[in-house]
Amino acid sequence: MIFLKAEQFMLIINFFTSLIFSWFILFLVQPLMRKYGLNKPKYNDEKRDLDVNLTNQALRGGGLAFIISTLFIVLLNKLNVEMESFSRILISCIPLASLGLIDDYCHIPKPIRFFFQLITSSILLIISPLTNSIYDHFLSIPIIIFLVIAITGITNFINFMDGMDGLIAGCMIVILISIGIKTSLPLYILVAALVGFLIWNWSPAKIYMGDVGSTFLGALFCGTLLHTNNWNTCLGLLLIATPLLADALICIPRRYFNGQPIFREPHKLHLYQRLNQAGWSHSRVSCLYILGTLCLLTSYLFGNLFTLFLVAFAELGYGLYLDKYVAYPFKRAILSQSKK
Repeated sequence: MIFLKAEQFMLIINFFTSLIFSWFILFLVQPLMRKYGLNKPKYNDEKRDLDVNLTNQALRGGGLAFIISTLFIVLLNKLNVEMESFSRILISCIPLASLGLIDDYCHIPKPIRFFFQLITSSILLIISPLTNSIYDHFLSIPIIIFLVIAITGITNFINFMDGMDGLIAGCMIVILISIGIKTSLPLYILVAALVGFLIWNWSPAKIYMGDVGSTFLGALFCGTLLHTNNWNTCLGLLLIATPLLADALICIPRRYFNGQPIFREPHKLHLYQRLNQAGWSHSRVSCLYILGTLCLLTSYLFGNLFTLFLVAFAELGYGLYLDKYVAYPFKRAILSQSKK
């Protein structure tokens, strides 16, 4: 009983240390970020829906704070077995985050970013206990190739969705809580660091996480999914991210069939962007996605995988309703974009 109380005490200490440290890093480094031009838009930011915030000179690259904070707390507790597993995932995502930080400062060509994403995806598969059974399967090579592409895709999807104040940080807090409940990974440390970051990132945002944060979170999300006990749990936890992933996934074929370049330039065609164009505030859009993610988590915890599928399907239906009757029309958004 004494050990349990000590363990709970350390959990609380780690949580609030991570939260405060993340917030304090961003408090300290803002002058340095401005000095290196992280308050100015990059040339390929022109068509993103951050136009209003960029005029307010919000800072890019703030994701570095929750990465440093999480890594610091994990290394302080490295003797813990769960911390050791989590630290392997963290360290595997650091090179991709480092590249993202450089990209936040000066643009890096897409082939280089894509190469680093593929390498990170491969490493996450190698360190995953869930994929051990795959290597003996007669379709192991096609399955591994599919998983590498899927992890790379999800990493990019999370990055695509990073265009609204508080959206990614808020949703990822809920998603990481769900993974932490279903696994032994100490994700509460990263959750706390994201809360500290969200204080600066909520509308009107003073700091964005940038590519350093969004690509890191996308890769880490996949890495933690691959540390679940079985593939059913992995699928269930993946479905909790439906609001984020479905928006990004559906937008790709729509852009393709409307003659838009898929990978060549930023755009304002996602549902969350077009809801903002229709008059919804950043906070309203972010709250919608966070609430949808929270509903999926609740349905999974108090129901089962079938219940989760039903709720996810219902949310997709609501998304289609918003797309058709509420959001700024997709084709009109394309025309508006082409005039700029």
